[in-house]
Amino acid sequence: MAQPNHINNLVDNVSKELLFEGFLSGFRHYALDDQEWEIMRQNLKLIRHATNPHDENAIAVFANSMMIGYVPKTHSEIIANYIDKGENIIPELIDVNPEATSQEKVYFRIWNYKVKLSS
Repeated sequence: MAQPNHINNLVDNVSKELLFEGFLSGFRHYALDDQEWEIMRQNLKLIRHATNPHDENAIAVFANSMMIGYVPKTHSEIIANYIDKGENIIPELIDVNPEATSQEKVYFRIWNYKVKLSS
């Protein structure tokens, strides 16, 4: 069955920009032992943490309601600016490796989705 034309138009007007791809920072400080399996089944959420004493641009990463770490400081300022402007920033969990060292357990991407509205 063909999709209605308005759905095709919407899909054609959506683009995404990759803002970050890499490992989560601080997993060993926030996640409990053996939580890797639980994280694999969760959607990620990003929350600005501007009062963080170590990084005014800090962005906490949550799996469901559980904080599991931060966006690496090397990318937090850029992504914080997008979030602060109200952009549509979506994290995507790529891999959780329970056997890896704690700094390489959670691999994810952050996307900026844009919709071009037709006039």
